[in-house]
Amino acid sequence: MNYLIKVLHFIFIGLITSSVNAQKNDNSISSQAKSIIEAVIEEQGLVGTQAAIWYNGEWILNQSWGYANMALSTPVNEKTKFFIASITKNLTGLTILKLANEGKINLDIPISTYLKNFPKNPGSQITSRLLIQHRSGIRHYRRGELANSHFFDTNYVTATDAMQKFMNDTLIASPGSRERYSSFGYAVLASIIEEVTGDSFAEYQRKTIFEPLEMNNTEVPDWRYAVEELATSYGYFLPHLGSSSDEEPFEARRLNFSYNPGGGNLVSTSKDLVKYGRNLIKDRVVLDKILDTSEEPRTTFGWSVSTDHSERTVLHATGASEAYQAGLTIWPDHNLIVVALTNTWGKGSRSGGFTLSMHRDIAEVVIK
Repeated sequence: MNYLIKVLHFIFIGLITSSVNAQKNDNSISSQAKSIIEAVIEEQGLVGTQAAIWYNGEWILNQSWGYANMALSTPVNEKTKFFIASITKNLTGLTILKLANEGKINLDIPISTYLKNFPKNPGSQITSRLLIQHRSGIRHYRRGELANSHFFDTNYVTATDAMQKFMNDTLIASPGSRERYSSFGYAVLASIIEEVTGDSFAEYQRKTIFEPLEMNNTEVPDWRYAVEELATSYGYFLPHLGSSSDEEPFEARRLNFSYNPGGGNLVSTSKDLVKYGRNLIKDRVVLDKILDTSEEPRTTFGWSVSTDHSERTVLHATGASEAYQAGLTIWPDHNLIVVALTNTWGKGSRSGGFTLSMHRDIAEVVIK
């Protein structure tokens, strides 16, 4: 049985796991949302997928499709973990914002106040606010860097250790001069969290976010060991192989992401991310800070803040790293949260069909 037949088997025969009972009516909201997701699964040839939709206090959908591991025919279930890559920035941003509200971090003073060993010229001009807004001037990845397996060789136990990866590199722009996306900027924020709390980044996130919100399947992994319940990832295009496929996906590399603790080093589930989103909607102090229209640019605390074509406010975050895709979208004024995770860089996935447009299509059928 080839791969495409397997995918169709899971979608149309119904070997899927679900913690909600979809209504039998084909015109129900959950059925329409499920159809939108399944169309993208088929179009991109996704190996395994999780999705969860929460609206006005109710679960519209919490469902899984396909395989966590193709070779072992292991199905995805609601406890299967996916690497969420840059959605990590949202949880780092939440922690920074809470520490600022508690008076433990000043967003507008030089980060050298907290990080004594961070280069002071011109690094002393960098503030936490500039890091949050991707305006610090700290670089992102260099061309070809992620294709080199040696980039992932070192295991970093703390966020402060991980800064060795980039802290002495020349800034690519003057702090505050322009927006340039940087995962390493959020790694610096993770180090600040360690400095002001006395905990490792992983421990502090566990104590202050994961456990209080009962995000029981979310963690900062120790990549030296196998991560329990983590889906194996696949891709139709893997740059390090120098080739692509339109038929069967390649199995991706198992990489050590400890170099990027605050910017892209979490594993989670769609249900856990809905729990995170629900808490954000309820916490108006935090939410209002994120939605503050006086703040520019509108990429802040890990979120892209915008409006959809119906002029509804949208908080959006995505993640993509070999070879996972993750999307988290919130319509805060309508109490809608859409989460979708997959272990596949699918066919045509760089267009954002899974992480962006699918979410907006779902909102059209859910928000009334």
